[in-house]
Amino acid sequence: MRLSLIILFSAVSGGFIGGGIVWVISHGEYEALADQREFIESILYNSEIEISQDNNSCEGKPVKTVGAVVASLLESNSTHKRNTLTYGCYESVCTMSVSNCKPWQESECGSRFLKFNINKQGIIDVSTFSCFDMP
Repeated sequence: MRLSLIILFSAVSGGFIGGGIVWVISHGEYEALADQREFIESILYNSEIEISQDNNSCEGKPVKTVGAVVASLLESNSTHKRNTLTYGCYESVCTMSVSNCKPWQESECGSRFLKFNINKQGIIDVSTFSCFDMP
C-alpha cells in the first residue's frame, strides 16, 4: 500500500511539474534579437510593394500588398492565445507565416505564408514576394 502511494504521488507530482514547465516555456516572453527586428523591419520597409496576381494565392479578404499580408498574419496571430507567428530564412528563401492548427486537429486548419527571396547581400528581391494559404 505504501509503495502504491509513493508511485501515485510521484506520478501526480511529475505531471504537475512537467505541465508547469511546458506552460512556462510556451507562454514565456523572450527578448527580441536584433536580427529578428531587422528582418521584420526590412519586410515592413517594403509594405507598399504590390504582390503580382501570379504570386498571390491568399484567400479571403483581398491582400494585394506586402503590408496587407503582414497585417493579415498579425491579425490571425492575435486571435490565438499562443503565438503561432513564425519567420526566418533558409539559404536565400525567407518566409513569414502563421498557423491556426491546433495539435489535436487533423483538418479544418491552415496556414498563411508570405514568401520572398533575398540576394547575397541580404537585400529583399521585391519581385519575389508571394502570398499563399495552405489548407
